[in-house]
Amino acid sequence: MVCTRSRAASVALDASPERRQSQAEARKHGASKRKLFDCCTDCPASVSGTPEVAKLGTERCASLDSAPPTPKTVDRERPQSESPAVPAPALHPALEPVMQLAMKGWCSNLVALQPKVQVSDATLLGAVALMREFAVQRPDVVGLLHTSGPHLFTYTCAAMWMASKTGDIRTAIPNRTLMSQACQIHPQALSDFELDLCVSLNWEVTKVLRAADLLQ
Repeated sequence: MVCTRSRAASVALDASPERRQSQAEARKHGASKRKLFDCCTDCPASVSGTPEVAKLGTERCASLDSAPPTPKTVDRERPQSESPAVPAPALHPALEPVMQLAMKGWCSNLVALQPKVQVSDATLLGAVALMREFAVQRPDVVGLLHTSGPHLFTYTCAAMWMASKTGDIRTAIPNRTLMSQACQIHPQALSDFELDLCVSLNWEVTKVLRAADLLQ
């Protein structure tokens, strides 16, 4: 009899509206919590902390910050060989439109960064002329220019900067920081490749530009 009364009282308590409402809320909360946990099992809690993603991020940072190595400059003091002269391989004509397109994009970036910067069309032609002469003087680098995009564009950017400093208005010439930002090339790489160009051309930049009728 006592058990029957306690069971009846329990049933009556469970049947009360307040009890039913609290039970419904508890079931709803439990279901949403299970749904959240089920979603979390499909998605890692901390993706950025995994070794694979950390390695990928490190490699990407390294690729953005690093620069292609500068090839060694030619030793101009070494004696000439007795073998007959072999024509030096020239810069492939198919590369020139690629270089022109890249330089036009860099000019747009320069103006966006600093509206006072002015790079003339003669400067772009001068950069191509410098690259042609560079290919003649440095046959050991021609293969890199034809096969390595980073080398081609870093040398082209350096040639464009050299031509600008030689022929453009002095107050409108971009500095190294602007050139680096516009061309997305490391500043030190820009300086190193510019030096390699100057040494390879025997510092006769103005002579090359005058020969191309780009300087008075």
